[in-house]
Amino acid sequence: MGAALNTFHLHALIADHRPVPDDPAAYLSLLNDQLCELLPSGQYTTIFYGIMDCQAKSLIYAAAAQPSPILGRRGSSDFSIPETSGLPLGMKKGPTYKNRQVDFSSGAFLFLYSGALVETPLAEGGGLDQDGVAGLLLDCLAGDEDADPMELLAGRFHARREGLLGDDLTAVLACNEA
Repeated sequence: MGAALNTFHLHALIADHRPVPDDPAAYLSLLNDQLCELLPSGQYTTIFYGIMDCQAKSLIYAAAAQPSPILGRRGSSDFSIPETSGLPLGMKKGPTYKNRQVDFSSGAFLFLYSGALVETPLAEGGGLDQDGVAGLLLDCLAGDEDADPMELLAGRFHARREGLLGDDLTAVLACNEA
């Protein structure tokens, strides 16, 4: 119940405060200072806020302790892990967040996911690390072009996990098809 209330607070803040154009770090600072007054002590949120400009072929983003996303290009096995360090939102007032910019040209993809993907034990033992997540994603992207890679990923992950999820699982795949 507490997590749902915290999510509601964050959603309300996002709805009430327009993003700062081309400055995700300033927006995270604004949200953070507001959340510090709303969240109970010891509770916080991680976040990735990015602005994709497909015509300019760039992604500018800021993050607050979000699990590291995967940035790659369809048809390639190369990928990178963009930096996502930063104090979680709601922990204390006044931290600064950093804007980062990366190439997001045609064919690029960005995969974002919640901690449940790397924190859930697998039947074969252990869990997925960043390379395991990337391998699973790249395998699903290389599959049948008519298949939804996110459905493939979810199905393969759930087939390998052991027991119930300990947290919510959220995953987003954004692609520059321009």
